[in-house]
Amino acid sequence: MNKPAPDFTLVGMDDKKVALKDLKGQVFVVDFWATWCGPCRMSLPLLDKVYQDKKAAGLKVYAVDLKEDKDAVQAFITKDQALDPRAARAGRKMAEAYGVTGIPQTVLVGKDGW
Repeated sequence: MNKPAPDFTLVGMDDKKVALKDLKGQVFVVDFWATWCGPCRMSLPLLDKVYQDKKAAGLKVYAVDLKEDKDAVQAFITKDQALDPRAARAGRKMAEAYGVTGIPQTVLVGKDGW
């Protein structure tokens, strides 16, 4: 699309906040998902592999659960060990800003936008 990434602030499972302003000039992936979504659950290992392969090059990956509370996401992570603290929670406004119409949906943001 080659336009600026929509602003956001995420709250990680570690309760630390990550904002778009902290990621300016970096390449990152935002994956919108939910614990109850079968295709989402199937895509998480691939997302994690991409992260593991590219994290030394500076890639950041955020798996963003849209609606569920922290306890539900933490229970999923603990049970399936599919994610680490990069998992975050966000609201519908962020999903709308990124054009999410269904999940899973993965967005790659380059150094100059998306």
